[in-house]
Amino acid sequence: MSQTQTKSALWADRLSVWQGYLLVLFAAFMPVSITALWVCLIAGIVLWISISLLVWKSGSFEVPVNKTVSPAAWLGARFFSIAGLSGAQFLVPLLVFAVAVFASGFAVGLNEKAVQSPFQHALQVGFNSLFTLQTFLVYPWAYQAFKRAPQFAGKSLAAAFLVATLSCLYTLVEPKVVAQLTGRAPHYLQATGFLEQPMAFAGQLQVFLMLALALLLAGGYKKLPLFFQKQSTAIAIVLCLILGLVLASERSAWLGAIFGVIVVGSRISRKVFLSSIIGLVLVGGLSYGFVPFVQNRVNMAFSGSDKSFAARVDIYKHALEAFKKDPIFGCGVKRFPKLHADTAMPDKGYFDHAHSNYLHILATTGVIGLAAYIYLLAVILRTTVRLSAPSLSLAKEFDAAQTAQFSQSIALGLLAATAALCVSGLFEYNFGTGHVRLTYFFALAFLAVAAGFDGSAESGS
Repeated sequence: MSQTQTKSALWADRLSVWQGYLLVLFAAFMPVSITALWVCLIAGIVLWISISLLVWKSGSFEVPVNKTVSPAAWLGARFFSIAGLSGAQFLVPLLVFAVAVFASGFAVGLNEKAVQSPFQHALQVGFNSLFTLQTFLVYPWAYQAFKRAPQFAGKSLAAAFLVATLSCLYTLVEPKVVAQLTGRAPHYLQATGFLEQPMAFAGQLQVFLMLALALLLAGGYKKLPLFFQKQSTAIAIVLCLILGLVLASERSAWLGAIFGVIVVGSRISRKVFLSSIIGLVLVGGLSYGFVPFVQNRVNMAFSGSDKSFAARVDIYKHALEAFKKDPIFGCGVKRFPKLHADTAMPDKGYFDHAHSNYLHILATTGVIGLAAYIYLLAVILRTTVRLSAPSLSLAKEFDAAQTAQFSQSIALGLLAATAALCVSGLFEYNFGTGHVRLTYFFALAFLAVAAGFDGSAESGS
């Protein structure tokens, strides 16, 4: 290796460490500010491109040695190796979904009467639709960053847990929550933590809670830095996240979290599963008995007088009508027809989404979009089920066993988080919430660390 190549490799390693610190910063900002997340992501992409160029210049990347590999496959492997994306499990399904969204927008644009040429207008609508998926960029960036600097995985989790825990504790002093807890507010009011919307807050907490719970119950917390590797800290984090989720008062999120907890418990052991059920009953009972607006939300759900239920039925019918107009490509992600619902949302006056991941994607992108979305979820679930298998903890050396345990815990937490968001997504459009999407796809990138301890994964690829 020449002196220039050596310098390039050294600078690539140095920038990878800087990128690692940016991962920690991104994780800390997730429960706080979406603007800060975009600043971190843009800076991260600049570093990513710089590192990739340095890796290419240094020649320190792997390429297939099999001479039977086609030129296209060889070039593809070379590109992904330089970009640090070799082994990124979810790139293909994300690209498939992106293509479906573009195709939907293109088809919608062709059918619209435009002043300019139909083809040019269709391209514009297609690319505008594709631009709505910009949050997907966080996955490849974070994946290659964790792969190049895996020592920052635990630090990033600790930063996210710390700030998320503080945001949950803050809910206890939010003026609207205090008013409700003290009986001075006549209607339920939802906690938002450091965010502005309760759905974004509850969606993020589902991801954080499932990761924290899996790390606690599967023992992966022992690989976290500083005091986070103490069991008492892990328990405190889980309890604070539960508190925040309860006070967020999102019933769909409650349902998703219940399902996620069951997934975590059932994947570990029968004893842990039974303990999880008992814990759910205790949390549910205490919340219903001592938190007035939780009781109000539950009672409204079973009384038949909840206006939001009636509004959701209208929205679902509205979405299905939009789907029927173009079952193949849908109405377009930026063309969902607004439905006025003054009685259900007097502060907003209309709904601009279908209040369901599946119905919204079906209405806006048609059958091709829903099929691509189901394919994405299937790949994520299949991968996390495989990586969370108990056999991962069979490493003989103590440090290797702890690292494998950490990796298994991450995969299990992501399996549960995916299940939770899938269930809550039946009744809310959390897939379209920027905070939730950035948090979830950033969390999926932790599998860059977990995949290295799976026997069927390509180590170092």
